[in-house]
Amino acid sequence: MRRGDAFSTGDDEAFFIRASEKDDYITLLKELKRGSRIPSRIVHLWAAEYWEEPLEDRLQQRLDASFYSLFYLAQAIGEQLNEQPLELCIVSSDLEPVLGVEELHPVKATLRGPCKVIRQEYANVACRSIDLYCGSEQVTADQLARQLAAELLSGREDQFVAFREGQRWLPTLEHVRVEAPLEGVPRLKEGGVYLITGGLGGIGFAFAQYLYEKYSAKLVLVGRSALPPREQWEQICGRSQEDRTSERVRKLQALIQAGAQLLLITADVTDQSQMDAAVRQAIERFGRIDGVLHAAGLPGHGLTQLKTAQTAAAAMAPKIQGTLNLERATRDTAEWLLLFSSTATADT
Repeated sequence: MRRGDAFSTGDDEAFFIRASEKDDYITLLKELKRGSRIPSRIVHLWAAEYWEEPLEDRLQQRLDASFYSLFYLAQAIGEQLNEQPLELCIVSSDLEPVLGVEELHPVKATLRGPCKVIRQEYANVACRSIDLYCGSEQVTADQLARQLAAELLSGREDQFVAFREGQRWLPTLEHVRVEAPLEGVPRLKEGGVYLITGGLGGIGFAFAQYLYEKYSAKLVLVGRSALPPREQWEQICGRSQEDRTSERVRKLQALIQAGAQLLLITADVTDQSQMDAAVRQAIERFGRIDGVLHAAGLPGHGLTQLKTAQTAAAAMAPKIQGTLNLERATRDTAEWLLLFSSTATADT
């Protein structure tokens, strides 16, 4: 299976498909079934290439070759091969930070989500991730090929595997207690100015409260949804019914009454111009930004088989495009940028 501009078959019986077209994957599996060539193993190699260009140059094309190709492939399997036992091996390069010297490509991190979810949602599919390292001079292409072939045919069930310098690595998790601040890590400042995206959400607001109570911080809370005008807050707080808006207003009102200096900004983190404007507003109000906490995000609820690409893109946009926009908007003003995610998909 190779990438092409339209679905077609070559002289060598190879199939050409478009990475971002769900119908091409469905047509491919139909053709394989028609020819009695139903696979027992699919090896996804499109992310095994070395991607050397800057992250933003071919962002959508790289997402199509990684996340979306797996998204559409999973849906096609669910529609055409839902009773066929199948092993899906996602082969990548420069995905896992094993040795600390790899030149990782951030887009490839999106492969980990489909690997976990496909394995959970499709009972007939055993999904694995195998990561190679192309930057080592000690391992030749032939050696990598032999290692990969041995791994593919080994029958092992380890979900995430990485090969480095001829060694096979597996991930583990362990609890770590940080007893003292790490050397070189920027410290929070007394009276510092902190911009928090998703600032009205659960995680964002929890950090806003902590930063004010612990450091008397000045807070810039950025969110997509606008709150009612400030003059209506007293009336809202007096209502007996409890909804999302009244809960947020009560929390903000309590923080302000405690003495916190707040700037509320309605902006979409996926829109570069809105983030630029939000940063300008923050600097106009407080004179600087000491740190940024990016906690904005949308839940990605729902089964893969029932999702549209638009739904998946909406859930990913705050984390991917939002992070890029926020970094551009604050790179010359903030001392640090802290990114948040969930441990919901971590193996424990």
